[in-house]
Amino acid sequence: MQMKTQINTYYQRIIDLILELYHDDLSKAIPGHCMKITGLGLTELEFLWELIQEKYSNINTFIVSDNSASDERFITATKLIELRNKQDAPLLVLIPSNSRTSAEDSYGNATFKEISLEG
Repeated sequence: MQMKTQINTYYQRIIDLILELYHDDLSKAIPGHCMKITGLGLTELEFLWELIQEKYSNINTFIVSDNSASDERFITATKLIELRNKQDAPLLVLIPSNSRTSAEDSYGNATFKEISLEG
């Protein structure tokens, strides 16, 4: 799979670090396991989405957006909640740093494990 999205080296290194630190969590994720990554811009999340699709194809990965249209990368918050409740596969939601949806409490830290670089 050839990468289509290009990002600067700084963000590429951060994304590589996230994938390195959370490799075990991502590779061992089971149905019903919900995770989220926040704090990156849309371009960086599109790049990350491509990497996750390539390396962890067992995880349903989506970028939260109000305008999901027909693009497989994007999902509305309402549709995300439906998938979370089904628990058919591991779920990873990528939330753009400027995202504000009416349902954002439904993918809070109580139900979605935060994947971050803190600590």
